[in-house]
Amino acid sequence: DVTEARAQVLDLSGLPGIMDDPFAAERTAQHLPPLVGPRGVTIGLVRWSPDGTSAVVSLNAIDGKDSWLIEVDTAIGKVHSLWRETSPAIAVSQPFGFLPDGRVWFQSEKAGWFGLYLTDGTTVSTVVEGPFEATEIHWTADGSRAFFRCNRNEPVDYEVCTVRADGSDLREVTALDGVGAPIAFDVVLPSPDATQIAVKFSGGYMPVQLALIDTASGAEIGRTDT
Repeated sequence: DVTEARAQVLDLSGLPGIMDDPFAAERTAQHLPPLVGPRGVTIGLVRWSPDGTSAVVSLNAIDGKDSWLIEVDTAIGKVHSLWRETSPAIAVSQPFGFLPDGRVWFQSEKAGWFGLYLTDGTTVSTVVEGPFEATEIHWTADGSRAFFRCNRNEPVDYEVCTVRADGSDLREVTALDGVGAPIAFDVVLPSPDATQIAVKFSGGYMPVQLALIDTASGAEIGRTDT
């Protein structure tokens, strides 16, 4: 609390799996004492709700086996778990954010692909879930539609896809036929009315170009030639 110059420690002991030691067998084999208390975590990202009454925070277990998405009620310091990602290999927090209506969107690899999901704090709904990667998520201003980088046709053929928030009308917007990871979608955004999208892309023997795409028809309005 900046106004009151007061800090409050959040109790994370109730997070699912935070008391479980993924290395318990190894500790036993090495005759080491068991883990006591919650596992250590690091903070990833913090996003504030549109009304400023709560914040969503990503946490990563120091041992690398779990990550959590939590909602914090800043008035009382109460923590609510929105999502847990766990993996025998490594689990790290993924991008997330708020929609204008207060729902939280986030990415997860729970299905083996980078997918896109929504939660209202109680239930989780699927927007995109493979069998391809959905990355570099950008939402329209009203939160009705997302644009993202996808590789629906081939693992190395990246385009820009779009989908409604309810998971319907999933389609490719571009047909640039790039190879590798040519869609640099992190610094260009859809137009304010979402009727056009600017895309940086490259391909074999072609340096990075900038194209303007009509999102309804997929027609290329223009591109640079450098």
